[in-house]
Amino acid sequence: MLALAAWSLGAKVSLLGAGSEDAPEQPRVVVTDRPDSPLARRADEVLAVQGVSLAPRYDGELPALAHDWLSEVRGSPDRLQVALPAWSGPAPRPPVTPGPGAAPRLLVAADGLPAAAQVLGALLAGGGIVGPAGVVSEHQAREESVTGRI
Repeated sequence: MLALAAWSLGAKVSLLGAGSEDAPEQPRVVVTDRPDSPLARRADEVLAVQGVSLAPRYDGELPALAHDWLSEVRGSPDRLQVALPAWSGPAPRPPVTPGPGAAPRLLVAADGLPAAAQVLGALLAGGGIVGPAGVVSEHQAREESVTGRI
């Protein structure tokens, strides 16, 4: 969801793995579960996130000037008080339609960001995502009405 918010505000989003060589030299904002990392230390702003869904706060040590996204930002109202610039994210890719009147439900490997175009297409078509796939059994996927996998 943070990537969607950033793209809505016209930002460039870089998805980095641990030890990635593709990191920008001077990132403006870093969203991470490791706010003490070398990349975070180079950023203008650091948002610490917890890897557990619905966690009430970041449970680690926060370096000076790092923000706990869970307690500071997520608790803010959803109403944005500024006009949005042009969308800077990927173009949505329409998913395969499961049938008349059915919304696409995609099983995603992790958080869906590596397949953002397909996830956006599913969301815009009134569907959703289920995941991470590694912990979703075939039975759960059927119960969730999964129509595709990415």
